[in-house]
Amino acid sequence: MNIALCLALSTHISLPGEWNEVHPCLRLRQDVFIAGVFLNSENTVSTYAGVELIYKKTFLELGVVTGYSDADVLPFIRAGIMLDENLKLFVAPAYTEDNVGAVLGVEYTFR
Repeated sequence: MNIALCLALSTHISLPGEWNEVHPCLRLRQDVFIAGVFLNSENTVSTYAGVELIYKKTFLELGVVTGYSDADVLPFIRAGIMLDENLKLFVAPAYTEDNVGAVLGVEYTFR
């Protein structure tokens, strides 16, 4: 099992309001399975579990996440490219009650 500390910085596209854009995280990985905890865009703690599929330098994460005000458990999807072993660029869909947008970010993993 791989355990890593990470830090993601994000920006929210087409979503009005104030959002947390600094996301410290702790990630566990075993084969394709991932789980972890992070400070989410609503500035609350989220936990997640899912899978990370990697093809060359691209990745796709699918799973479930807690800690958001809309529901106790929500699905999540995140995709991106790995610039190197420790650095990822990512995009994820996001929404509010009246708006659909995206979260763009960069994530650094401390190894």
